[in-house]
Amino acid sequence: MSIRSTLACCLLLATGPAAALSINVDSDLKDWLAGAPSGSSATDWEPITDPSIKYSIEDQTGTNSYLNPGWGGQDYDAEAIYVQRSATHINIAVVTGRAPGASGYAAGDIAIDFGLDGIFDYGLVTLTDSTGIGSAGELYRVNEWNLGLWTAPGVTGDASTTAFGLAHPTSVKTGTKVGDAALSYAEFKYNGVSGLGLGAYGDAGKHYVIEASIALNLIDPTLSSEAFLVHWTMACANDIVEVDPPGNVPTPVPLLLVLAGLVGLLRRRAK
Repeated sequence: MSIRSTLACCLLLATGPAAALSINVDSDLKDWLAGAPSGSSATDWEPITDPSIKYSIEDQTGTNSYLNPGWGGQDYDAEAIYVQRSATHINIAVVTGRAPGASGYAAGDIAIDFGLDGIFDYGLVTLTDSTGIGSAGELYRVNEWNLGLWTAPGVTGDASTTAFGLAHPTSVKTGTKVGDAALSYAEFKYNGVSGLGLGAYGDAGKHYVIEASIALNLIDPTLSSEAFLVHWTMACANDIVEVDPPGNVPTPVPLLLVLAGLVGLLRRRAK
């Protein structure tokens, strides 16, 4: 292959979309986890080797009732969150002990803060219910959020009066729908098999996955390239999980070095 052809190929790679995680939005964690879970080890939560995936592993409560900031044990446990930003989509997987059809406080919506300024600009509705507006899979530019029960860990009150309470929105209260995202909220599966244990405490059959893929063209272009935080909790905010991936996916440094070298060779040959 000539230098010019090689340079053209490298330019295509550099300017094209970054390598994207390929997911099926189906609440199956085979797209995210490094391997089949044992149901007895904290290493079950480890993701596949992919530097574009950012994740946070939260409470693995077992039979313990306290979560943080509230109580509820496995039924209200926010266990893990995985987020990947490609050139075209934000892909998300939330693992929780909160079943989509459970009685009591319902699952909350996925909240996204672009710019890491404490303002949750967008909300993805996870469940069609009476705690917020919209239907499952609808993405909103949010004007106002519903909040949980906690002003501080273990302290109930008006959540709107404290920074802690405002930092943990639960569901979209008012906003403007901007589009629809692919979303699945169902019992956890791995490679099509359900009823499995996951993590150090196992809790077989008591894990649920909210999986979503949001097209970046639904996001305000003045925000979409910024670093962001993805947050999830249930309507009471008894437990919380969040992670903050970077903004735009950069061209890999080795590829930039190759491009620079090829350009130099072309210039030398032209002289």
